Amino acid sequence: SQPAPFLCQYTTIAATVAHWFVTDNAPGNGCCHRVSTACATGGGLKRVLDSSWTVISRHLGSMAFGSALVAICQLIRLIIHLIDQATKDAQEKSMLLRLIIKCTQCCVWCLEKTIEFISSYAYVFVAIEGKNFCAGCKDTFKLLTKYPAQVAVNQLVKSLLTILLGWSTPIICALVSYYHLRGSDWFTDSYSPFYSSLVVLIGAWFVASGVVEVYRCSIDTIYLSVFEDMENNHPPKFMSDSLRSSFGVDKAEKEAGNTKERYKSSAQKKEERATIKEADEAGGLARP
Repeated sequence: SQPAPFLCQYTTIAATVAHWFVTDNAPGNGCCHRVSTACATGGGLKRVLDSSWTVISRHLGSMAFGSALVAICQLIRLIIHLIDQATKDAQEKSMLLRLIIKCTQCCVWCLEKTIEFISSYAYVFVAIEGKNFCAGCKDTFKLLTKYPAQVAVNQLVKSLLTILLGWSTPIICALVSYYHLRGSDWFTDSYSPFYSSLVVLIGAWFVASGVVEVYRCSIDTIYLSVFEDMENNHPPKFMSDSLRSSFGVDKAEKEAGNTKERYKSSAQKKEERATIKEADEAGGLARP
């Protein structure tokens, strides 16, 4: 399971990105506004510190609870593994016992991975809306059931980012270091470039992993913020012009035109009729 300090760091990044989404990213804020805001906040350091204090002072219990759930699943897996090792002789004699233990191990592994997946989005909901961990998990389930394709695309983008940035960067750094040192006679006369390149590979991997984690958290936060904005505001209120263009919001509104009235839900139409009726009745009572 991820330790609570790492989860606090993850949620802090999410809170900082969410603050950026509803302020600097909002429509109408040009480059001058963003530069002045960056200078006023010390390049974003003030916002990071504010987000860190918010997470530590208000959401530390959610971090610990989510980490504890994954740790409990890992403890159950460990117990099942010990049972598996202790019953090897009995499993050789009973195919049913072996099948039960293997299926149980598979189910607990799936449960652990599911909790880890849901938790990653739940922590972002905690950062965006200030909810507790359980409420964040509930919102995550709603998101998965309502936008399964978008969630799959989001996971694919993060996986590609991990491959392109998290794996390729250390390898390229190590290769450049190796060939550069191998071509230096003053170095190869006394040392082997292999070990130096290995150190570069390990150091670059740590740095690239940290950068990738920031990008992954930012992608999740922007993704959830966009859909929250689209759900709660019609038209979206905080999406920037570039995001609106990427999601085709303005184009969809223009193409829909008046035909969008036909696709309103019955509940929306009923609510609008009730509002108009109340307005008419209030106007009738106001007449002499």
